[in-house]
Amino acid sequence: MQTILTQADKHLIRSLKRKSERDALGLFVAEGPKVVADLMPHFRCHLLIGGYDELEALKPWLNHVEKCCEMPHTYDYKSLSHLNTARPPIAIFHTPKSTPDHPPIPEALALLLDGVQDPGNLGTIIRTAHWFGIRRIYLSPSTADPYQSKVVQSTMGSLAQVDLLPLGETGLQTLLMQIQEHALPIYGTTLHGSPIGQTTLGKLSVPALLVMGNEGNGISSTVMSRLSVALTIPALTATPPDSLNVAIATALCLAEFARHG
Repeated sequence: MQTILTQADKHLIRSLKRKSERDALGLFVAEGPKVVADLMPHFRCHLLIGGYDELEALKPWLNHVEKCCEMPHTYDYKSLSHLNTARPPIAIFHTPKSTPDHPPIPEALALLLDGVQDPGNLGTIIRTAHWFGIRRIYLSPSTADPYQSKVVQSTMGSLAQVDLLPLGETGLQTLLMQIQEHALPIYGTTLHGSPIGQTTLGKLSVPALLVMGNEGNGISSTVMSRLSVALTIPALTATPPDSLNVAIATALCLAEFARHG
């Protein structure tokens, strides 16, 4: 086991704070015992650093780690961490390969996140999708990078349980056209749609697309024009806020689909 963390290793970890570097190298960072342990069986690990106890807990997978460094507990992990609070181990994983311009169509209910920008919201949506058995999430070009550290941490390991498909502009148009050609419904949440509790929805197992839009501006005009059914989550107060948090709205929508079987 390598015991020396080189300057090149440190530079690599720090460089992955930038999306341009994550995209160019096909790598992302995960931190903490639970998240790293949950991702280890599912993603190829390029570099793993941690103390003896952390590495012992990951022993079943250490033979598959490309580079492993055991560091003392006194090591300054904060100097490498992408988070406000550093918790070893720190791992660099290979990002799954994707085809952003040639996405497959849904095989069951899938999510399209259209311009969701907040990392916490994105991570919570991924966890919520995992809870409801959603296997595929498409990400529009304006949606936050799912492999930035704040998103990775907030998924609490669910990142490994949902297929994330980042789309380019061509891929987004291709996906929407293919779904329409196959006569699959495209649901979307808006402020002026049909009340979701009074609308006939498909089952979670039936191929369809549920679109969740940007936190402030909602669904983009490009995607809005493709909706089959516009849904609204009715407010139960006379003076509601301007909008509902997109992660909460996603959970409520998926619960309604689940209620239909």
